[in-house]
Amino acid sequence: MVSFLSSTSQPSAVKDAGPYPCHFYEHLYQGPIDVTPDNMPELFDILLSDIDENVLQNEISTALGSAYLSKTPHLTTPHTTIDGIMFGRHRRVLFPLVLRFPKKSSSMVVHFIYDSGSPFTFLSEEACDKIFGTNPVPSDFVVQINGQNILVNPPNANSHFPHVNLLGTDFCAVSGAKIVLDYRLRSATLQFPYPWE
Repeated sequence: MVSFLSSTSQPSAVKDAGPYPCHFYEHLYQGPIDVTPDNMPELFDILLSDIDENVLQNEISTALGSAYLSKTPHLTTPHTTIDGIMFGRHRRVLFPLVLRFPKKSSSMVVHFIYDSGSPFTFLSEEACDKIFGTNPVPSDFVVQINGQNILVNPPNANSHFPHVNLLGTDFCAVSGAKIVLDYRLRSATLQFPYPWE
């Protein structure tokens, strides 16, 4: 059995924890993607070292067939089906979604990484800069993603994912989205019940 701590340095709670002392530490640190309470997006974090701005603007944009953060006309009706991809060795699921911000003359195409472990939707620093320019970025704000209003957040200052956009379960729940993943074909499909039910 692997020894986690020497017997002289183990807290008494660990000594009494049986053959699996690692369970003791679950009460001390819940991990970078566990949010407690679940209404505090500023506590959320996830490590994404395999995708950065350069990959989004080049390889992923080519695979999705749309330029990252490119301008596009406002949607007249939401898309009912959006084709995505599984990218890289970790099979990151990405979708190109049209994002609209109030008072902007055009929308933009945002490449979102779908994260079923995130209860929140986040925009990258680069996307926030496109929206707000030199103005301060609020802690949360409403946008339209594929015609659906959703409250989104910028990544917090200490997060490990300021360079990516995360599509969280909040958006999927509000929009009634259905996600179909095919790991054999490395494909992903996002379906919406428009008109909204």
